[in-house]
This record gives sequence, C-alpha cells and structure tokens, in this order.
Amino acid sequence: MHKDLQKINGKVVIVGLGITGIACARFFKERGIEVAATDSRENPPCLEQFKQYLPDSDLSLGGFDEDMLLTANVIVISPGVSLREPALMKAAMSGVRIWGEIEVFARFVNARVIAITGSNGKSTVTTLVAKMLEQAGNKVEVGGNLGTPAVSLIKEDAPDFYVVEVSSFQLESTFSLSPASAVILNVSEDHMDRYSSIAEYANAKKRVIRGYGDVVINMDDFQTRDLLYTVEPTRKIYTYTLNPPQENGFGLRKKDGQEWIYFDEKPVMPIADIKIPGMHNVSNVLAAMALVYAVDIDFEPMVEAVKDFAGLDHRTQWVAQANGVDWYNDSKATNVGATLAAVNGMGENLILIMGGDGKDADFSQLEKEFEGGVKLVVLIGKDALEIEKGLNGAVKVLYAGTMKEAVQIAHENAVSGDKVLLSPACASWDMFNGYAERGAEFVAQVKKITEGEV
Repeated sequence: MHKDLQKINGKVVIVGLGITGIACARFFKERGIEVAATDSRENPPCLEQFKQYLPDSDLSLGGFDEDMLLTANVIVISPGVSLREPALMKAAMSGVRIWGEIEVFARFVNARVIAITGSNGKSTVTTLVAKMLEQAGNKVEVGGNLGTPAVSLIKEDAPDFYVVEVSSFQLESTFSLSPASAVILNVSEDHMDRYSSIAEYANAKKRVIRGYGDVVINMDDFQTRDLLYTVEPTRKIYTYTLNPPQENGFGLRKKDGQEWIYFDEKPVMPIADIKIPGMHNVSNVLAAMALVYAVDIDFEPMVEAVKDFAGLDHRTQWVAQANGVDWYNDSKATNVGATLAAVNGMGENLILIMGGDGKDADFSQLEKEFEGGVKLVVLIGKDALEIEKGLNGAVKVLYAGTMKEAVQIAHENAVSGDKVLLSPACASWDMFNGYAERGAEFVAQVKKITEGEV
C-alpha cells in the first residue's frame, strides 16, 4: 500500500462536488479509502456522478457539514472553496488535515512533474511544454487547472512527465509539490474578491517553487524577478526575457536583421516562425523552452513544437475576416492583465468587447494603455459600469445587453483594417457557464454576421 494511504487510515471528506471534487472522490474510492462529501449547494454540478460512483457514501448538501468535517481524517477541498470557510477553520483547529487536489496529486505522483502558474499564459505554456516533450519522444500526461484534474492523470503505468497548470486557489492548500521545473509566469491583479492584497495573491503563487527542482524566472515581471534573489543557491535557475538573454537564460537578439530567440549566445529560432500573435506569446514560448531545457530536452524538438503550435481555443484565437475586418476570440482573458497583454499584441485600430464579473479588479490600469490604439469598447455584463469608470473617458464606450448585440455593435462600427477582439478582463459567470461558453457564443455570432461577406 502507498505510504500516504497508510497515513490516511480513516475517512476522506470531499468539500465541493465539481469536476475536481468528483475526481478526488473516485481517486480515493478506487484505492479502498472511505469517502464522504459535502457541498454548500443543494445541486452541485457532479452530484449525479457522485451518487452513481459512490452510492453508499455519506453526502451532505446545502451547507458545509461541520459534524462530517470533524469526523474526517483528511479533508480534500475543491479550489473554489476558501480555507477561510468557518467550518473548515473549525476542523483545522481540531487537528484535521486539509489538502487540495494538487496536494493529493503531489503525494501520489510517480514521475517527474513540470508545474506552471501565473496570472496569464498558463494554459498556453502548459500546452506548449507538453508538445515539446512529446516531440522529443516522451510519454506525457497534461492537465490540472487546464482541464483534466491532476489526480485523474495518475496511472500505474507512469508517463515520463506530468505537466500541470496550477492556479493560486489550488496552491493555497498544497504543501508537498516538488516539480522538476516550475515557473510563475507573471503576477497581475486578479481574484481580489478572494485575496486581501496582490501580495497575498503572489504568495499563493510562490508555493509552486517549493521543493528541490529547477526554477524558471521571468525577468520582465517585477513580481517574479525578485525570485532570483530568494531561491536557495543550491537550486538551478533559468531565466527568460524579451531583452537580450542573461547567462543561463533565454532572450531575444537581432540576427540577420530579424529578432531571434537565443539561449545565452546560441541562436534557437526566429520569432517570425511563431504562429501565435503578440509579444506576450513570444514570452510564453521562452518560458516553455526554459522549462523543458531544465529537464534536458534538446532545442530541435522545442523549435518543431513551436512551429506547429497554432494556439488554444479562446486565447487570441483568429475567428474570421470579412470586409477587411479581423475578428479574434480571447474569452479566456478573465483578468485585466490578460486583456492588456492581448491588446498590446494587437496594435492599433482595435474594437474591444469587454465585461462580465470583474472580481473587484482595478480597471483604471486600462485607461493609459487604451489611449490611441483602441477606438471603441463595447461593454457587457454586470461590471460594465465599473469598467467605464476605470477607462475615465480615454476611449468611446457603448453598452450591449447580450453577446449578439455586442457583436452587432462592433460590426456596425468596424471598417476595413480594423480588428475586433473579445477580451473581457472579467470572469464569465454572470452571463455564461464559463469562458468557453462565452467564447463559443462570440464565435457563433461572428460567423452569423460575417457569413457571405468577403
């Protein structure tokens, strides 16, 4: 029996029956551990699955069951559940261990892990890293916050690598993760409805570089740059920057009149061969290269993977061109930093569709960046007024009640040479069941409105 199964020696209570919760419930059930579950909702998303897979397990809904939590040997919380929940705090004070799903993954993982966190770019870098490793002939399991829960990746037949995207919410309850290489891509204001300050948010992210593996540092982000001086000197560090590379790092230099990616003094590839648009995506490529270089992958498979990578759905994804207007779907931009990165990568003549649940973000950061390049902002969602206040008159603003109406307004105001970008800077839950549904609705409306146009 696995040493951590022996340590549990009792009941595991799952808190939150979403995708992560049901994955953890099944994980422990399959290993012969008693499982119970509680959720604050009366009808959580994976309730029927829980009843099907664990019909004899205790279940408490409509509030977190304090009595059930106090009987647990281990509590496993879903990332959407805060450690500050009174019932959890009471259980913790009573000595019950509280793990997140990534902590479970870390305790049972059976191969090297590459871990990626950051405010923006996580999914792109995670996917690129996996493709680079596969191009080099490795067997790879990829997931985490990206999609498949990390615990569901663990198989008896171990891969060569696990590549996991991890969020700050997941890292709050993670203690044992020790990746072979790890990165905090960037830190910008996000989830201020959960954290008291950006420092608290950044500290949650920094848990990804605990352990003994190599650390990759973005030298262009002031929140991550300081890690260069705080990581233990016994650990190997690789850096990346959009400027000339530092020693043992990736960066950009001119070669034959073009910008090239270099590692130290070695040319790797021209950035013109990168299909995904914007300098923020060049930075993402550099991060991915550093992560796989740290685990001894050669440059050739890295370059081939980058050349083949056309980007992720809902991430600055080109949708259509009609009457000289290009339409892009960046629905996964759920915070201000992500939208700023997308806008800066698009240049001028931009019409922007924004809005949703702003998560108490500071939208005044957009004012200066939008001046000049953005010609119109079309606002949707519950925090549309807050966004307009933050823009402070820097750009023309129009309101829409639906995505269909927003696309129509953008279409009516666009002329040849313009770009229309959905990049909400907000979560989607006020109008949609996630950013993917929001992006799919945008794509559907764009295709309807541009059909037959050339």
